Amino acid sequence: MKLETLEGEKVNLRDFSGKPVLLYVWSGTCVGHTKDLKRLTEMDLGNVRVISLAIGMEKEDVEKTYSQIGISPSYPTLLDKRIEISDHITLVFLPYTLLYDENGRLIKKLAKLPYSEKEIKVFFERN
Repeated sequence: MKLETLEGEKVNLRDFSGKPVLLYVWSGTCVGHTKDLKRLTEMDLGNVRVISLAIGMEKEDVEKTYSQIGISPSYPTLLDKRIEISDHITLVFLPYTLLYDENGRLIKKLAKLPYSEKEIKVFFERN
């Protein structure tokens, strides 16, 4: 699945394999995403790559959201303007957190974002 970074670069989610990945899927209309995005910015997950996936949004919408909640994420933000992720994964609700192992295998789907860094790391340790 080809996505676009906020800088306009085309990437594939497979480009991020090699390390465990936390993919946080959100949109500007989902409840709770602002608190989750703030917490993600503050978390230290070690070797876990954090990726923000904004669906159904334009670059300007994402930048406005980040500005309004006062964050400058160090993790990449990808845009899925046409919500193509739903062709690959059933999204029951948003926000959604997807955890992938270092080989790109989906190991866990979670509603929202787990509360603590420790809770997230436990999912990766089990696999």
